[in-house]
Parts: sequence; C-alpha cells; structure tokens
Amino acid sequence: MDIFQKCYEPSLAKELKAAGVYPYFHALQSRQDVEVMMEGKRRIMLGSNNYLGLTTAPDVVEAGIHALEQYGTGCSGSRFLNGTLQMHLELEEELGKFLRKPGIVTFGTGFQSNVGIISALVGRHDYVICDRENHASIYAGCQMSYGKMLRYRHSDMADLEKQLQRVPEQNGALIVTDGVFSMGGDVAKLPEIVALARKYGARVISPSCRKFVRWPSGTAHGSWWTMPTDWACWVRAVVEPPATSGWRIRWMCTWVPSPSRWHRWAATWRPRRR
Repeated sequence: MDIFQKCYEPSLAKELKAAGVYPYFHALQSRQDVEVMMEGKRRIMLGSNNYLGLTTAPDVVEAGIHALEQYGTGCSGSRFLNGTLQMHLELEEELGKFLRKPGIVTFGTGFQSNVGIISALVGRHDYVICDRENHASIYAGCQMSYGKMLRYRHSDMADLEKQLQRVPEQNGALIVTDGVFSMGGDVAKLPEIVALARKYGARVISPSCRKFVRWPSGTAHGSWWTMPTDWACWVRAVVEPPATSGWRIRWMCTWVPSPSRWHRWAATWRPRRR
C-alpha cells in the first residue's frame, strides 16, 4: 500500500474546506492583539495566548528591536554548540532569582521543553506514568523516550498506585501530570501524587502551561502547595503571558541539557533584551 494514499482520500477537513467552513489556518493580516485583521475584516481575537498583551507592548517591541540589532535574527546553532547567547544566561539567572531556585534551563517552546526533558530523563529501562488527559506535548515526550509508558485514569489516585505497582523495583519511574489540565481546567492532585511517588520511589514532573497567573503568588500551581522540589520537578511556562517563548525546569539543570535532543540539535530561541 502506498503510504501517501491517505493524503488523497476524502476527509472531513477536505469537506469543510469545500464548504468554506474550515476553522483552522486562517492567516492574520495584523499583529496579535485584542482585535486583529483577518480576511480583510476586523475580528475580535478570542483564541490568542497573549493573555497579558505583552506581545504588542511598546517596551517589549522596543527590546526586541534592540536584540535584533545586537545579535541578528537568529542564533544559528543549538544551545549545546554555538547557540548560547549571554542573554540566555542572564535570563536564566534572573528567572532563578525570581523563583528562588539555584538553576534554570530554558527551552524554545513549551512543547520542546516537555519532549526534551521527558525523553532525556526516561531511559531504556525506565517507566513513565502518564495521566490520560495530559497535554499532547507530554505524550510526545513519553513516546520519544526509550522507556515504557503506562497510563492511569484521569486524576485517579487508586489507578495511579496500580500502575506504580507494575514497575519493577530495580527500574526508575517518572510520573508526569499537567498542573492544570488544559481541556477541563481542573487541577492535578499534586500532594497525593507526590505522596505516592515517595511511597514507590518514583519522581514527579508537572508541566505548567497557561497557569502563570492562576495563583495569588503569580508563579503558577506548584507554589500553591509549596511542593517539595527534592522529589518533584516543576516545568513552568513563560511562553504565553510574557510574550516570548521558553520554558524552565527548576533543577537537574546541569544534567538535562547534555542528553536533551532539543538542546543538542534544535536551533536556539532568541530572547528579547529588556
């Protein structure tokens, strides 16, 4: 069978396009703002991740222009090789101070951070245990690792414990859960998850996307419970509210960049000068 055959067959997307009601890949003719130009018409933007409006903030735009003038349009290499700028180090240092943590590693996008971190940590003989309603980027990271993926029913601690019991004692285990689930909006049961991780010798990673301003502290879900960073690792999004891309991982910062395929092979993202 020709693997390209599926590309020629009828599909729902083709039917919707033919009817003129296909909702995706519509091009903007203006910058991201509360109102945009699309197909020659003024539209109210309801789907943007630019929650705080920083993408069009004059001082942020000016900082981007200055960064372009100083560093050019790209980094022309990976962080592992020639793509680390002094600005990357300054940004990671400032984020560390803000979060009161000793180390930060930034990635180009939230998707890259999940794929890069999970696939680096989970080796051939390890297990990664995934909530069934996790984000697609978490699933991608689990699938790209060399470990075995187990899934538990959404926020079902009894089922999570059953999956942990399947892990041989000599193998490593990583529990990965969204902090706030993007579709349902419910919050992960992080205290219970960390307690089970301690009981069975597993570790926890909790990516936090779209939650930067959810909690009163303004630093996303982990600080709500003051969760232990000796057992759980928080991956925080700075992709959306602060208008430029990059995620951060709080610890293991000296180890993760080397085995992470994204840090080795993907071109570096360019931060904006303040």
